[in-house]
Amino acid sequence: MKVRISKGDVVVNLDRSDLVTVDPTHDGIVFNFKNGTHFYNADQQMPTHTKHMIKAGADAFEGDLTFNLLDYRQPVSVSVVSNPPKEKPV
Repeated sequence: MKVRISKGDVVVNLDRSDLVTVDPTHDGIVFNFKNGTHFYNADQQMPTHTKHMIKAGADAFEGDLTFNLLDYRQPVSVSVVSNPPKEKPV
């Protein structure tokens, strides 16, 4: 599973297992990775509900995550690959 974080021309791609937490801050949002690495997005115009959608997307879903930090209405999308159940022979 992969994570993609983008804001304009800046794009960060990494493995999903490297993302530890996503936390809203008073002036943006911070992505915390393994080994103490942080990606801090300072955006004083980002609405609180957008920050909560980003955090919920990171916490609640399994699959490939794409964070678009310029889109306040749909800042996160999830690509879930599901394996359909196999039919039992009759």
